[in-house]
Amino acid sequence: MPQHQDLDRVLSWGQAQVEGVRRADRGVQLSALGGQYHATHDSFLGVAYVDVVEAMSTDLVVVSTSAISDRYAFHEEQEIVLVKRAMMGAAARRILAVDHTKLERVALHRVAPLDDFDVIVVDSRTPEEAMRRLRESHHTVEVATM
Repeated sequence: MPQHQDLDRVLSWGQAQVEGVRRADRGVQLSALGGQYHATHDSFLGVAYVDVVEAMSTDLVVVSTSAISDRYAFHEEQEIVLVKRAMMGAAARRILAVDHTKLERVALHRVAPLDDFDVIVVDSRTPEEAMRRLRESHHTVEVATM
């Protein structure tokens, strides 16, 4: 990240592997949010984590999910769903980032309606038909180049 003298940057992080972020930019204030450690995701989850996130107010959250349909974002693990919902509730702007393998699928738990996201970012391998359907549903869709 480039240095910005006039911009305060605080990065709130739920994943355990933060050393690379800390080394990348000494101008970032890093806040670890706590919770119970889950090795499967190398992250912290649980009630304590959700409580901290719900008490925050952030400018932006970027969320990924396991699957999206034309109307909803899904994830298969309820602990992750609770964290993602809390993060979305704390943010002024919400971005959903998914690659083409997550489209037109469902998972067990709904995270949120796609209308709750300001922007949906997909990868360049996303079929045109899928992007057309997302855009027709009044979603702003951006393609990330890899």
